[in-house]
Amino acid sequence: MTEEEMSPSKTTKIAVVTSMNGAKSVAEAMGEIRREDGDVIDLKLYYVDDIGKGIEDVSSLIDADIVWLDIRNDTPAVKLIKEVLSDADNVVLGYSMGNYFGEGPVWLEREQSPTQQRIIGWIRRRMEEMVGRDDTNFDLSKMQGMMKMAGVVGKIPSRFFKEVSRRTTAMEYWQYGGKENTKNLLLYLAKEYGGQKIIPTSPQEYPEPGIYHPLTRETFSTLKDYLKRYERTKEQTVGMLLVGGSNLEDSAVGASEIMKRLKGEVNFIPIYSQNFKYPEAIQDFFFDGDGKPIVDMVVSFLLFRMNGGPMGGDPKLTLDTLQSLDVPVINASPMYLGEIQNWRESKRGLSPIEVITQITLPELDGCIEPILPCGHEESGFDQNIGTKVKAMTPIPDRLDRIAGRMEGWLRLKRKENAEKKVAIILYNYPPDESGVGAAGYLNTMESIKKLLKTLKEEG
Repeated sequence: MTEEEMSPSKTTKIAVVTSMNGAKSVAEAMGEIRREDGDVIDLKLYYVDDIGKGIEDVSSLIDADIVWLDIRNDTPAVKLIKEVLSDADNVVLGYSMGNYFGEGPVWLEREQSPTQQRIIGWIRRRMEEMVGRDDTNFDLSKMQGMMKMAGVVGKIPSRFFKEVSRRTTAMEYWQYGGKENTKNLLLYLAKEYGGQKIIPTSPQEYPEPGIYHPLTRETFSTLKDYLKRYERTKEQTVGMLLVGGSNLEDSAVGASEIMKRLKGEVNFIPIYSQNFKYPEAIQDFFFDGDGKPIVDMVVSFLLFRMNGGPMGGDPKLTLDTLQSLDVPVINASPMYLGEIQNWRESKRGLSPIEVITQITLPELDGCIEPILPCGHEESGFDQNIGTKVKAMTPIPDRLDRIAGRMEGWLRLKRKENAEKKVAIILYNYPPDESGVGAAGYLNTMESIKKLLKTLKEEG
């Protein structure tokens, strides 16, 4: 559907296809839009997994004026969605990560003119340069810079460049996340592509990196400002790593529950990075002006690795930072895409991709004791989105377990070395005297001897 073919209508039909990210924010945003602006938007939300399982009829996507995609995993639903939309004349925005980014943005594939194809080629080459053949070269901030540049390019009197600008602006709303940005994204789409006479506010940006208080939703750009508001009144402090961007509020669910459980016992410094530059964020917020650590432990709600996220990054920077910090890092990564009911009913538990992103990769960074704090759960039908809401929901017994382990580590740190009790467990297979300490030609007993000597020297 071209801009010339669009005309203002009483209601703009928008379809949102999501891997569960932001569903609650969409429902809350639509509720507010209906209260303030009436029926300017008729929205239907589709969950990618429901499409893939045949629960949701994807053919109805063709009835929408605008389709917003947020597909974050490789799924059969991608093919089904593309089959429906390939010959449709509605506006398609957002992105699909089908086949590990191989599908690319659907809207780019629809453009046909040679000039547009040259511009598309240029965009893709720039993105390849940002990702690089070596994953350690990836820098999400460069991609965000490119999005900012698109806003400037949009002022050039060219229809295509203006379209690039409009779509990157829409991506900014979704990237920063939250109810307000989601609300203004929907209003922006209805105005730009549906002809509605409404005025959305600009995307609400967050400091990068920053501190985000999960209970009050306040953000801070400096440690000094945060400590003015939340003084360190307790003996020990816990650092928290939250996922920045559109996942910030989801990662804050588990963090807020931990804060409630340990309220009055410790101080908290919850930080985030939208660019997955957590080593730099840790340096900014978990050390004082003299370079001394101010946290006694860290609990991470991240998936992927700390430096570079899904694209990976230089692991040495993470290693050096965590060695300087020298505190335990508990892995409390929630199910950002999975549902609690499926997890409970499954004999396998987490899916293979969840094991990699939530367990294996964080462990390579040095995270320990992975315990699942939250996952998505249905909370009933919501007429604002035309389907049930799936929202990040706490798993109480798992959160109790995480809080208990945190208390144990903090208690251990307060003890003098002479008061600590250490158990040394030896491998014993085959189960007889000859198998005690067996370790593939390694001299286990000599290693234990050196370990005991070191423990004695350190009190």
